[in-house]
Amino acid sequence: MKVLMIDGIAYFYRPENEDETREMVKCLHSAVIGRKLKIPSAFTNATESLMKLRGKSLEEALPVVKSDSTLQALCSSLYAGDHPTYDPSKVNEVDARAELTPEAFSGIRQQIKKFGAKPLKREPP
Repeated sequence: MKVLMIDGIAYFYRPENEDETREMVKCLHSAVIGRKLKIPSAFTNATESLMKLRGKSLEEALPVVKSDSTLQALCSSLYAGDHPTYDPSKVNEVDARAELTPEAFSGIRQQIKKFGAKPLKREPP
């Protein structure tokens, strides 16, 4: 799993393989099933994206999530909410500028400021 650092602060997870992607999609599934999903206003097209998953199994949902940046961001946000702390020896901390397009990076920075997103915390050594 990767942890994306924005201005040196950890905010989001990014999966590095199929199993990690599956774990993130399970967080979305749990939120929908448990009726605890609250879509942030920043995700204006999230409802449309979520409808792409309607009636799909987990295996069918994986390629849909991989192809939709809104669903990826939503899964990452929910996963971060379920895992607010991380062990730096078990994840790769990477600068978000190296992972995202300049437009996506700028948009995420604006959303963090606008919504006061909470950073992830490192587990003590």
